[in-house]
Amino acid sequence: MSRTRGQSSIAELIDPDHRDRPKSARRKVIDREAERLQNTLDLYERLMEIAADEPDAARRRRIEELAWDKMREADPVRILHAKQLLQVSDRTIADWAERGLLDARPGSPKRVSLDSVLRIKAVVDELREAGRDRDLVGAVMSRLERSELEDNKRFQDSLGQMRRGERGEWPEDF
Repeated sequence: MSRTRGQSSIAELIDPDHRDRPKSARRKVIDREAERLQNTLDLYERLMEIAADEPDAARRRRIEELAWDKMREADPVRILHAKQLLQVSDRTIADWAERGLLDARPGSPKRVSLDSVLRIKAVVDELREAGRDRDLVGAVMSRLERSELEDNKRFQDSLGQMRRGERGEWPEDF
């Protein structure tokens, strides 16, 4: 997400000719938002790089949590910016928001939370690296559901009991 020489900014991804065009008030707002978004993404990437270099697992987790906290606190991003970050269509963004994969935020223009965009981006990038460009909606949903189950202690305990052939009572809050 941080830019190296020759890489495009968010504003350039959205509109490669944005520097050559007289700026309307709306365009200025979009450009300012794109610049703030780029700064936020750069901060996130720097924190994650620091975390990756940290040998102490507990400190690494705290740094990663700080990075995610900053993303949750960030201003919601326009659909325009989300689609550029994820490299998908408006329709895909709308589908993912309807299905709850992206956290839609109220207001106009339509926006989604930055942390939900980054969560999805990690999955999308991984799927694309593996050659999966078709049915990204279904693949992303499956991957996130599996990840949620892997993180669910109750589910993992139940799975362990099943593997050991143990039977237990249904929990009262089930």
